[in-house]
Amino acid sequence: MKTKIGTPYYMAPEVLDGEYDQTCDMWSLGVITYCMLCGYPPFNAESDLQLFRKIKSCDYEFHLPEWGPVSEDAKRFIESLIRLEPSQRLTPEQALAHPWITSRGGVAEHLSAVSKRVLSRLALFQKPTLFQKHILLLLAALLNSKELKDIRDTFSAIDVDSSGTITLGELSAAFLQAGQAELSASPPNLSEIIRRVDFDENGEINYSEFVSGTLDRTLLNQENLRKVFMYLLEGKSEVLTYKSLKQAFQRKGDFDLTYFNRMMTEIGLYRETQALSLTKAHSVPVDSHSELEHAQNSINFERFCALMGT
Repeated sequence: MKTKIGTPYYMAPEVLDGEYDQTCDMWSLGVITYCMLCGYPPFNAESDLQLFRKIKSCDYEFHLPEWGPVSEDAKRFIESLIRLEPSQRLTPEQALAHPWITSRGGVAEHLSAVSKRVLSRLALFQKPTLFQKHILLLLAALLNSKELKDIRDTFSAIDVDSSGTITLGELSAAFLQAGQAELSASPPNLSEIIRRVDFDENGEINYSEFVSGTLDRTLLNQENLRKVFMYLLEGKSEVLTYKSLKQAFQRKGDFDLTYFNRMMTEIGLYRETQALSLTKAHSVPVDSHSELEHAQNSINFERFCALMGT
């Protein structure tokens, strides 16, 4: 990469020179951490020229009194990121494994943030239809952070290695910490729980899947479902069609037409030509065509809610 883009205070030396790679982000992480712990940047000057000179010489200090109460581990963490030689900076994996990060209370204390209510909903979650699965993922993306705080905090607590996914081992530790007996009448089958929630079938639970599997049923209300319904509509239409849903799912990327058609068949939604052939195949009277065609070609909000089980 060669383009000089960014805020000067956070730029790594090689970015200023116009020749850099992803290791520049680790320098910026060090600068951000420094700012968060003392309230001002490590490199400061009256002009850009002086600022760039300080950055290129890695000229910074831990000034008193601000840095007096800060732990040595925190300072070492910053020093291992703000280094002139990119190859000597911590990698993302090494940063996550640094003592200052991993010693924040230990695993047991970390898991104390796990919500038993959230785990109970996860244990009771039933594998959804293909359509329900994608609507739940959309709903999770459209809800505000306040509504998801309990779920988000629980996911972060279970994901001990901060990999962005929950493994069988991490889920097992969370259930043990929370007390399985309090969560269900019988010990949960954790492999089965993962199978039900693991929509992309990679053997682990990512954040979107976790949110979808632990949503409070009260959030599956008409107001929230209306938000998803409106997102999926095309133009000024008031109903969902094969075409509008196809366009909406294509916007998400990674579109698989065969999979999409299987989902549409599951909910009985067909392309217009398919619907017409179905009416002919069932010898429907001509005056009934429009009603059946509408039912097979579109989904109104009432039917949408019914498909979601509400």
